Amino acid sequence: MATDKDKVVEYLEGTCKGAYEAAEAFNIDEDEVNELIADDIFLCATCGWWCEMGEAREGPQGEDVCGDCSEDDDDE
Repeated sequence: MATDKDKVVEYLEGTCKGAYEAAEAFNIDEDEVNELIADDIFLCATCGWWCEMGEAREGPQGEDVCGDCSEDDDDE
């Protein structure tokens, strides 16, 4: 039985849970979690929260950061 991608995204988005927690919750491996969510959400390299892909900005080292963390970098 395939895992519902939307449920995995909903489980993680707006949280700082680890992909391993989603893997446990949905009884799948962490690689499958990463494949399921890759087009929808990302883990902000600065604050560690899962955010919508539309919020992704390039951080100072080229990593993905959310809009809030990107704004913080602009203030400095």
